[in-house]
Amino acid sequence: MKRTTAASLTILVGIILIVASSAFALLGVSVLSSNALVLIVGVYVGGLLIAVGVYVRLESMSNAPTVPVTRLCPQCGKSNLPTNKFCDKCGAKFSAEGP
Repeated sequence: MKRTTAASLTILVGIILIVASSAFALLGVSVLSSNALVLIVGVYVGGLLIAVGVYVRLESMSNAPTVPVTRLCPQCGKSNLPTNKFCDKCGAKFSAEGP
């Protein structure tokens, strides 16, 4: 399983845990004597799961390769799309490996 998929599932489980613990506490469906304890523990653990999932997702996004946003023409200096083969302004041909 990919890290991003596992992180998404962790976030989802955290959200479900928070919602379920809130519903159990509000409806009084608990084997414990204190519904507040169920709510507090559920929200705390759910929040931790969400935080871990978000951290892993952000970490995997920061490791992604970056693509240049613009490509400067070596002759006129105009910004072009990185996929352009010719300059939009002066028509100069870009080399295959970059500007």
